[in-house]
Amino acid sequence: MNSIGCASNPSHNDNIEIVLMNRASLLAFLCILPISLSAKIVFPNYNIYLVLLIFGFGFLVTLLFNFYRFYSVGRFYSFLLIQFAICWGACTFGRDAGVQNISVVLFVSPFIYYKKEDVVQRIVAFLIPIFGLLALYISDFSLFASRAEIDSNTFYVFQTIILVATLVAYFFNVLVFKQSYNLQTRAIEQKNAELIESANKANKLNENLDKFVYTVSHDLRSPISSALGLIELSKTEKDINTIHEYMVIQEKSMRRMNNFVSDMLAYYKNSKSINYYENIDLEKLLDDIIESNATLIKDGNITLEAHTNEPEKFRSDPMKLRIILTNLVGNAIRYIDEEKDTHTINIEITTDPEKAIFIVSDNGIGIAKESQEKVFEMFFRATFNKSGSGLGLFMVKELLEKLNGSITLESDEKVYTTFIIIIPNQTLS
Repeated sequence: MNSIGCASNPSHNDNIEIVLMNRASLLAFLCILPISLSAKIVFPNYNIYLVLLIFGFGFLVTLLFNFYRFYSVGRFYSFLLIQFAICWGACTFGRDAGVQNISVVLFVSPFIYYKKEDVVQRIVAFLIPIFGLLALYISDFSLFASRAEIDSNTFYVFQTIILVATLVAYFFNVLVFKQSYNLQTRAIEQKNAELIESANKANKLNENLDKFVYTVSHDLRSPISSALGLIELSKTEKDINTIHEYMVIQEKSMRRMNNFVSDMLAYYKNSKSINYYENIDLEKLLDDIIESNATLIKDGNITLEAHTNEPEKFRSDPMKLRIILTNLVGNAIRYIDEEKDTHTINIEITTDPEKAIFIVSDNGIGIAKESQEKVFEMFFRATFNKSGSGLGLFMVKELLEKLNGSITLESDEKVYTTFIIIIPNQTLS
């Protein structure tokens, strides 16, 4: 019953009163069924049970109002129906039976089934039992002509039933109020958690923006200033070989700046893109990445070994996965330890129905312990002895988060570096 009246609305927490009203209406219907059966047995000469059944099915109409989004109409209808039933019962069984006392529950209900901001609705709903009781006492309980004649023993039993029904209804409303309070408290706590998360994200964005402004001003202006200085020197230089050396230095500066801009554009593009899943031939993808770095691998005298074990098809975003592996392989190539005689890179890929595991290891310069927690931050560089934008691992971490993946770093400075990546297999169900 929780879904009735809430399916059309985006937030369940905004429809707490509707859910509770549905439950109350359904409970009223289920309660009236045995009462009407009892009335048939206790009052065999009257058609009281038929009237009770009509009232019972009348409560189900509230569910229809809520289903078609007439929430306010549904609630007013329920309050009017209950008060009408109370007036009918009071007139049928007389003032002394105490049926009119059930109206006490109606005085409490508007404060349970309406939000605090629904002041007008609360007031109108609160006036319903007041006018109902006034009509009963002004008419001397003669709004309805029929009057049930019952003996004294049955009368006292009936009074007891009315008292118990009133107490049950009252305590049910108290429980509903407690539930409503708990639901709204949880909703507030959830909103607070969302606000805190949003604030943390905003703080992170501000930090990244500060880093971005600083790094862009430094990493872009530095090669430009260097190139401008070399141009000025070239103007006064007569030796063609020296001018050529200046041009080579300028070229390196411009390439570094070009790589930085390319990394920035790649990060921006992929941070905005949605995931697009398809089956990926991991062996072919790895071969493409190795082939694109073939010249650097050869120039660095690097021995690269790659192994793929694919007993299961792997499905993920191929573009994001390509960028992740390209960055990791590129880092392994860039940060070789030139003091060592041999340079090795090992890549291991295994898949299963739940995930794929990628392990990229090298025997390069490694990463110092104090830097290992920072390497995934924007623009952080563990060493300035090698060129780099400081965006590679940051981009890897961001893309992995979009793929619900994880990355683990193991490294010993001057010994080795290993990245372990786990990405969920988005298999079709």
